[in-house]
Amino acid sequence: MPATFTHPRTASRRRALDILFSADVTGTDVLAVLADARRVDNAARSIVEGVAAHREEIDGLIRSYADRWSLERMPVVDRNLLRIGLYELLHEPGVP
Repeated sequence: MPATFTHPRTASRRRALDILFSADVTGTDVLAVLADARRVDNAARSIVEGVAAHREEIDGLIRSYADRWSLERMPVVDRNLLRIGLYELLHEPGVP
């Protein structure tokens, strides 16, 4: 089986998703989960901190465009993927 290459940004997004998911499921503050997490690279840390800093804005956008779906009703993974995507689109100018 051929070796697969994972882009560093992809790995960072996965790690950020793990942290956001954990915080969401346990009802724990996301920055507390981040502080306790091991092996978090700078890019993943930046994503988690950015989502936390802009969460009100991001969740407001998701709510405004989610047709007949409340944010709380969305699957946890979907909700946090949307948060990461919107954070990067709105606040990370280097993201294509």
